[in-house]
Amino acid sequence: HGGHLRLFNEASLPLPPPTELGAKYDVAPHGNRLLLFWATEEVPHEVLPTRRDRFACTIWYVDGAHSAGDPQGALRLCSHLQPVAPLTLDEALRHAAAGETH
Repeated sequence: HGGHLRLFNEASLPLPPPTELGAKYDVAPHGNRLLLFWATEEVPHEVLPTRRDRFACTIWYVDGAHSAGDPQGALRLCSHLQPVAPLTLDEALRHAAAGETH
């Protein structure tokens, strides 16, 4: 029914068009399948078209200490991410910058 995740061969920046990268793996969307990968330019990927409804859950892992040291990362932390209760945004940012776990 489509909806495969296509992972391409590694490439250096700037990335060429996907047709020039060459597909490395096509991962079928089976129930109860969990696929974890770094969604960066080092792991070029795309989701192929579907012919039926498809449900997916995406979770973004953010390294707080790394992001706090990068101006764009700090802005992204403050403007786009919601801390998990019971932490306030200020508390979560302090913990992230210090590399602490809560």
